[in-house]
Amino acid sequence: MNINENAIEIISALMPNRGQVEALEYLPGGYTNDNFRFRIDAEVFVVRIVRTPSPRPFERYFANLPVAPELIAFDTSSGHMITRWVEGDLLTTSRLSPVEASSYLRELHDAIPSSVTRYDVTEHISRYFEAAGQAGKEQPWLERIRWNEDGLRGCHNDLNPWNIIRAKTGMRTLDWESAGDNDPLFDVISYCYGAEYGDAESLLCAETYLGQSLSEETLRKTQAIFQLREHAWAISQIRTGNDRDEIIKQRDQSIANVQHLL
Repeated sequence: MNINENAIEIISALMPNRGQVEALEYLPGGYTNDNFRFRIDAEVFVVRIVRTPSPRPFERYFANLPVAPELIAFDTSSGHMITRWVEGDLLTTSRLSPVEASSYLRELHDAIPSSVTRYDVTEHISRYFEAAGQAGKEQPWLERIRWNEDGLRGCHNDLNPWNIIRAKTGMRTLDWESAGDNDPLFDVISYCYGAEYGDAESLLCAETYLGQSLSEETLRKTQAIFQLREHAWAISQIRTGNDRDEIIKQRDQSIANVQHLL
């Protein structure tokens, strides 16, 4: 079975008796998923197919939020899902200023409920190192960073301009598999790196979001823990054979950023 036939089979299972799948188009860019746009009658949708299916007990809850694309179907046992196509521009082509980004982040966090599940950054880093066959090697980095959360609330935890669409009806945020309670500054720093802000822009975005000044130490610790998470995720992916050039680059650049920040 080729990739298109597999996509049609999954779509048919998620949307039974809805009609013939037409205009199936592969959407490049997914690191761990395959995404396709398709049409049934006059309606346009996107299917996300998880390459390594696994249970997603909480993602469906977040994917149903009004700030996400309209959820049509979700298989919690695999992570495959279908959403309605959102017409708009990814923020990779429609850049926000740091002040605009802080406003978007506040609105996003106001829409995400807390106490659904927990996203513990250091725990995820440890899991990724273990999956990469490097159990325990994260500890010296964590001890040097000494990052502590300053309050918890519902967060996205994988924010970047590729996960945000500026539509006529407002921003729509994608990819909720990592959502859960975390320090919201982690989301702010995640977005700032994705937007390729410099230090001054990142600080402006963070302080505008918080409504108060932020110490350089707190900023750098949060930047460092985010970069260590990015490195840990990359090495775990490479260990499974997902060794795309972008992931190898992320592995190397993120740990270099940690070293620079420390």
